[in-house]
Amino acid sequence: MEKALKQRLTGAIVLVISGVVLIPLLLDGAGHNARFSQDIVMPPEPVINIKSWDELKELPANLPPARAKDAAETNKAARQKAQTNKQTSSPSIKAWALQLGSFSQETNALVLQDQLRANGYRAFIVKSKKSSDIRYEVRIGPDLDRSNIEKIKQKLKASENKESIIVTHP
Repeated sequence: MEKALKQRLTGAIVLVISGVVLIPLLLDGAGHNARFSQDIVMPPEPVINIKSWDELKELPANLPPARAKDAAETNKAARQKAQTNKQTSSPSIKAWALQLGSFSQETNALVLQDQLRANGYRAFIVKSKKSSDIRYEVRIGPDLDRSNIEKIKQKLKASENKESIIVTHP
């Protein structure tokens, strides 16, 4: 009986080894490509129209549909008028920001920006170039109400002893 057991074990080992070698040869994965043969088609990049400050006007909320259409037409006429007068007039909407520093090295500006953001301020960096000199200005804001920016300036002076200046944005 020992001889029969050895023959069975040897046969089982031969079958397992032949299965390990032959099954991958037979099943080469050709069906994988057939299942996933569709190409992915990306839609074209969207066109984003950015409006200038002159074109922005608020529509009153909760207007009846007819009045909303009239208001939209009025805004369209105002935008066209603003485009024709663009060369002669300055923007009527001004935004304000608080500038805390101007650096020649971007890493210094990033450090200050990170500190301000950690303290809960909406800090950002404006890169400006004058002749061959590049400056990185760290600002907080922007806000349409200058008094809000003045409050932030006073708060920074009192709590963190940081000097700043109020500038127009952009």
